[in-house]
Amino acid sequence: MTVLVNKNTYSAAEYFAAQCQEKQGDAPGATAGYERLAARPFVPESPYRAYAALALAAYREASAAEAAAGLFDRLAAEGNVPEDVREEALFRRARLAFAAKDWDSVIERAGRLVLLAPESRFAAVAARLRVRAALEAGRHIEAAVAPVIVSGCWM
Repeated sequence: MTVLVNKNTYSAAEYFAAQCQEKQGDAPGATAGYERLAARPFVPESPYRAYAALALAAYREASAAEAAAGLFDRLAAEGNVPEDVREEALFRRARLAFAAKDWDSVIERAGRLVLLAPESRFAAVAARLRVRAALEAGRHIEAAVAPVIVSGCWM
């Protein structure tokens, strides 16, 4: 008997196995599964790699912010990442920057999210984060007007 294994189906199976481990409280097992998938290139045929990278970054967000930031940046920048994953990565990266009091980064990342995905479930909160960061940075006029400035464009 010959069993054909589609590599994309295998990625999906790996992702769901890691999710099951996570649900059962096996954080090391789940993390290892997500790491294996996240290490591979993102391709349109296998969106589970991007979802695994997002899950891994979420795990690392509290304990290893720098590692999480790198994964969030990768998800936001690379092609072949589902839009919902890209939006969440941008949002979470802006939140990490806010926690680090990197106001310019918050303004840029949250502004990019609102500009690229104004209908996103994260857009309203990202816009508020951007205004708070502008206030913290002493950019009171920018905060009061609340424009989204990305690459010199006003919206």
